[in-house]
Amino acid sequence: MIFNKFLVNIKIGLLNSLTIQVSIYVLQEGDILYNNEDIISIKLKLLKSMEDSIIKAFKINFPNDIINPLIKKFIPLEEDKKNNLTDIRNNYLKLVKAVLNNWKRAGLELTTYVYERHGYSWGKKLKENYNIKLAEDIYKILKNYNLDGSLKSSYNITHKDNNTVKFYVKKQILIDTWREYKINHSIMYDLDRAWKEAFVNGLNPNFKLQATAENIDGIDVFVYTIFKK
Repeated sequence: MIFNKFLVNIKIGLLNSLTIQVSIYVLQEGDILYNNEDIISIKLKLLKSMEDSIIKAFKINFPNDIINPLIKKFIPLEEDKKNNLTDIRNNYLKLVKAVLNNWKRAGLELTTYVYERHGYSWGKKLKENYNIKLAEDIYKILKNYNLDGSLKSSYNITHKDNNTVKFYVKKQILIDTWREYKINHSIMYDLDRAWKEAFVNGLNPNFKLQATAENIDGIDVFVYTIFKK
């Protein structure tokens, strides 16, 4: 989380007779947070709710003798946050991998549904806390609330106006991230896209996110466009 530092003169004392200079710190533009929480706390809650959503859906639809061994013990969110962030992501992606391996198409359909519902519900939840009027407002929120926080600094904007923001992520960065979980990167791309599309719809149904695979200056990238309908 990045802050800008400002020096401010403040008058105190009787009749404002004494002036002191203090430093204040303001969150840098682009870091839009919910309830002033830090990025890691937000990401923990986001990923934990994703894990819980997946567990709930999978336990209802698939045999417990396969699902239960994959469910890890409760992880206290406020202890060792950075490691817990990795643990929670590992937990739910291992569940996704197991379901895709065991139930193929049915597993993929259910997983896609969970991603869509989770993205939409989080977007709708956050909608009440922000004044979302421009495409850039949605872009800034998406940067903080995507499922993989490590990609935040990898977003590259190619076009921006009031109604549209177009940005890309290098394809290899995403593939490397997904490869460590040994899940087909095409499937993970589709799941991630489904979550982003639903999240934007939940934030403001007047806007839409569209994803395409392109080549920019000889580099394969995934391009995302947030635009007003």
